[in-house]
Amino acid sequence: MQKELLEEIYSFKKNSGIEKINESMENHVNANNLKSYLSGLGYKTQSNMDDYGDLTSKFADIIKKVAKSFKENLPDIKFTFGSGNDNFHRKFGNSRHTKGNAIDVTFSGGGSDKNKTLDEISIILCSARNEMNGFTFIDEYRHPSAHSTGGHFHLSYSEVAKDESRHVDSFCKTNYDESSLGNIKFDDTEETPIQNTDKLSKILNIFGLGFIANLDLDNDGEKFTQEVTNLFGGDSVSKDNTGEISIAGFKLKDLISTAKDSLFEDIQKKKKIIK
Repeated sequence: MQKELLEEIYSFKKNSGIEKINESMENHVNANNLKSYLSGLGYKTQSNMDDYGDLTSKFADIIKKVAKSFKENLPDIKFTFGSGNDNFHRKFGNSRHTKGNAIDVTFSGGGSDKNKTLDEISIILCSARNEMNGFTFIDEYRHPSAHSTGGHFHLSYSEVAKDESRHVDSFCKTNYDESSLGNIKFDDTEETPIQNTDKLSKILNIFGLGFIANLDLDNDGEKFTQEVTNLFGGDSVSKDNTGEISIAGFKLKDLISTAKDSLFEDIQKKKKIIK
């Protein structure tokens, strides 16, 4: 989610009396920007990516480049980006997670030969390690760390450029140049800037929180988004999965959920006043 949209959401909240939409939407700019970018690639993200704190800007930019390379070179593999600066890793004070410089990634698909798929993913990560100083990874599917809770890739960054696993250097040296996935270049990612950053505020003002909160995503989502498109312009709506429909760069399912939460808070406040 772009910074302009985050600022617009905050501005609308401040001026409309909505006090708490979601703290991470306001403050975790880097994590939310990354989530938006990953969603645009068709990848899943989990809420615990930043349920303790934001990611660093440097690391978020690196992950965008890595994700873009995944999409270009391994399009049939579905990735999920999960634990980042999250509550689980708080107890590990020296973890790069707690510094906003690590994220755990899982995948599905890739054929019946899992080791081959793990090699392909790892070779792309070796290329990233070679191209972007300070980036490294651990294949915790095959080399789980002491506190691992299941198979995943641990991606991280450090200014001192130190590997966190002894297996990484040996794997990269052995496999990097022998694969067509080696020597990949990681160009800067390009994002389409959001136009008309006041669109979200206009949508909320015209339709109202109550209307949006009562939308049925599966039955009304596409029709509502098309109506917004007709009012404010933009691309036509064509989504197989209603959960992926977005308005002003903001997922409609999140907007509906936010509206419900805001109305619930207002009701609770009114009950306290009446009492």
